[in-house]
Amino acid sequence: MQNKILLHILATTALGMSSSLADTITLKSGKVFEGRVLEENATDYILEIQITATIKDRKTVKKTDVESIVAEAPDLKPYESIKDTLPTPDQLSEGDYQELIEPVRSFVKKYPKSEYINEVKKMLSTLEEESKRVEAGDVRLSGEWISKADWDSNAYELDAQLALGKIKLAALRRQYRQAMLASDELSNSFPLSEALNESEDIAKIILPKYLRIISAKAATAKEKFEQREKNLNNLPSRDAKRVKLEIDAQTARHNAEMEKARESRTRWLPENDFDEKGLKNLERSISTAISSHSRPIRDKKNFSQLYRDAWAAASASDIKTTEKIISTLRSGKVAEEYLELLEAQLEANPAPETPKEETKKAEPKPEPVKKKLKNTKPEKAESEGSSEVEEESSIMGLIYGILGLAIIGILVGLVLKSRKTDGGQ
Repeated sequence: MQNKILLHILATTALGMSSSLADTITLKSGKVFEGRVLEENATDYILEIQITATIKDRKTVKKTDVESIVAEAPDLKPYESIKDTLPTPDQLSEGDYQELIEPVRSFVKKYPKSEYINEVKKMLSTLEEESKRVEAGDVRLSGEWISKADWDSNAYELDAQLALGKIKLAALRRQYRQAMLASDELSNSFPLSEALNESEDIAKIILPKYLRIISAKAATAKEKFEQREKNLNNLPSRDAKRVKLEIDAQTARHNAEMEKARESRTRWLPENDFDEKGLKNLERSISTAISSHSRPIRDKKNFSQLYRDAWAAASASDIKTTEKIISTLRSGKVAEEYLELLEAQLEANPAPETPKEETKKAEPKPEPVKKKLKNTKPEKAESEGSSEVEEESSIMGLIYGILGLAIIGILVGLVLKSRKTDGGQ
């Protein structure tokens, strides 16, 4: 916002200066006019006098009364309107740069022989170079240029630092309510960031100052309100009516701001020196905030560091670590845009593919080799074995035959003996 205001001032000044070239007219009486000669005749000058920055007047001055007229160089005011363009503020957009470049480029074209031309040309070159960097995605923070790649690698913390800048500026201007509103915005948008820790340190400093201011206003609000009513009643009817309308308009604006604050559920209510109730509520909110900031802070995760770790893991194609950290950040309600940056970095650095192993064809198993007996002749051994079996069988047959005959002989002998015995009787 402060950058936009600065750009508007620069642009307005450039336009205003270029249309109000002034001569210095010194009268013999010693009086000096800033203006310019519009017309001239044999006896008089018709001057356009600059009364204020926005008010001009015409004046006829006799030539005999004029001591001197010093014409102002036509390029002086245009140069003065652009000479402080550099250094440019941080975080300007392409459109912002074009607003700054236009009057500088116009000066170069309009006043090519100006004594300031070399300086202005260098200025134009610098602005155009910076504009190209912004177009490429680079950002300047605290006067230092950061490339898009470096910014993305630490985007969570760097964006948080931009939000922190709003707090610092408001605190510097003693706009304590704006500082605390920006602090809440930082807390909601960048939880557990390093910038948030720094903003808490700033809050510890400004909250007691804020409390003293609001406490003093709350203590005198009722008295101020009564005094205003008394003064109003003492005014003439016409003036009282006009002042009453203004008071009503101020009260309406304050009530609208209060309603907006309630809808946003902020504890940092807008101030009104005559609103005792509102000031008392704000006083309590500040006291509560001071107490909460005085408590010891437990160790917390650092989401800024986690983001950097995830970026490093994604750059190294470490899928498991990256996804684990992304899950942690998502649980911590980190904005999706930062998680998408990490996912995009991981996609840009895919893990190398593992080469596929070629499937080997199954080779037929070799048939088992039959072991051969050394120094043996299979055919001869087989024939010899069979002859030995035949010989053994014949011997056994002979033995069985002899035994059979012996048994028969014994049985015959027993039968004959039995018959003899029976006959003798």
